[in-house]
Amino acid sequence: MGGYLFVLFVGLVAGAVSGVIGTGSFIMLLHVLVFTFGPKQAVLIMAVAAVMANISGVIAWWREINWKAFAA
Repeated sequence: MGGYLFVLFVGLVAGAVSGVIGTGSFIMLLHVLVFTFGPKQAVLIMAVAAVMANISGVIAWWREINWKAFAA
């Protein structure tokens, strides 16, 4: 249980830093996830998180997407 709370805390800090700077959350989280869950699970967790982040970005900025550039 303590490992999950540590991951939660680092995730919140990484999200705040990423929100201010614009990047860096995955770099901060990867080391914590490897320490907590091991390298194989950490890679899978990061892959799922990256897909979810990209989907949420598309949803949030739907009207701003240049669809012609996307199609190209």
